[in-house]
Amino acid sequence: MREKHETLRGSEVTMLVPPLETERLLIRAFRLEDLNVIHHILDIELRTADFGSEQARTREERERWLQWTVLSYDELARLYQPPYGDRAMVLKSTQQVIGACGFVPSLGPFGPRPISARDTPPKRRKP
Repeated sequence: MREKHETLRGSEVTMLVPPLETERLLIRAFRLEDLNVIHHILDIELRTADFGSEQARTREERERWLQWTVLSYDELARLYQPPYGDRAMVLKSTQQVIGACGFVPSLGPFGPRPISARDTPPKRRKP
């Protein structure tokens, strides 16, 4: 599946999101091999945390969620849909998955936010 994801990233689809990095963290797409650690974090360590309507899942339920999440990256991209969804939070120094976060593009009421100063639209003149 990873090869398929890399193929999509390189050619036909531009909706896939590259990993996001800070000095200490890497925010990347989940992988199927993340199952044990994300099940432990979300369903065992945080079992009693209040996340709204979602509750702890069995390993089998978390596996189904993870499969759906991993598949959704490519399927949303194929449909040219915004890349909403969960991502793995990885500590760069150890490459260990330490959590999950949701990814939501910020489109705002006037389109995407500028990425750099040169992408900033010109100011409108007042009449």
